[in-house]
Amino acid sequence: DESMITLDSEYTDEEIEYYTFMAEKEELAEERKTVREERKAVREQIENAKKEHERIKKEQESIKQEKDSIKQEKDSIKQEKDSFEKKKKSFIDKLMKMGVNQKDIASLM
Repeated sequence: DESMITLDSEYTDEEIEYYTFMAEKEELAEERKTVREERKAVREQIENAKKEHERIKKEQESIKQEKDSIKQEKDSIKQEKDSFEKKKKSFIDKLMKMGVNQKDIASLM
């Protein structure tokens, strides 16, 4: 090839080897830079994933606490309802003992 003949005649073998080495060195430096940037991006993604995991974990804990609170409130309402039903039954029993008929009692409820 004519360009190779020209190249060969313009540079010595040592010069060609040196320039080849320098070109490879620059390529490696660029690849190293790219790898560092990619590593940095991966580290940032890992940090973001950790933060998101912590956020989700806290949100789940908050939801669990809210669920527990709702369950306690539901249990409290059930107890109040049961207490009310007992008082209502006791009141109806007292009315019946006093001679109030069931029709009149039903109209009160």
